[in-house]
Amino acid sequence: VLSYIDLVLLMGHKAGAQGGGLDERVFEKIKELQVARTEVGGRFSICLDGGVNTSNIERIRATGISEVVVGHAVNELIG
Repeated sequence: VLSYIDLVLLMGHKAGAQGGGLDERVFEKIKELQVARTEVGGRFSICLDGGVNTSNIERIRATGISEVVVGHAVNELIG
């Protein structure tokens, strides 16, 4: 199945819980998906939605995922 998809969207916290913290388990899921993508020769992107903010964006970026969705954290930047 992974060789046929374009994008995997991971939720960083429970859907609809705006402003919620990032579930640390997502980092292990990212690693597992990266390994699976390599094993099957997949080309899918990995996107993280939820829990992304200014205090964790660098750690998220270091995982090498393709995309993040930033919602509530925009308020941190614009006040």
